[in-house]
Amino acid sequence: MRKKPRFTSRGQFFLLQFFTPEGSERRAGVLVSKKVALRATERNRIRRAALSYIAKTFSKLASGNFLFVANPRAKDVSSEELASDIKKLIDTL
Repeated sequence: MRKKPRFTSRGQFFLLQFFTPEGSERRAGVLVSKKVALRATERNRIRRAALSYIAKTFSKLASGNFLFVANPRAKDVSSEELASDIKKLIDTL
């Protein structure tokens, strides 16, 4: 059975879904579908940029499961803009 997110927030380039954990661990994932970018290299660029920023701020995150879902606008922006959007989403928690 799928769990519903405890918190959902939409940014300019990502949708953040926060799930409550069963344990006290912290996890984060980035989902970039083929609807966002057809080429794997573009999807990987978005994923790597997002994970790079998340890794820098990982210890400051609350305990829980974070899922960042990219939208098609994420394809045409720089890594700094993606990081800025993720920062805004994390600050809404």
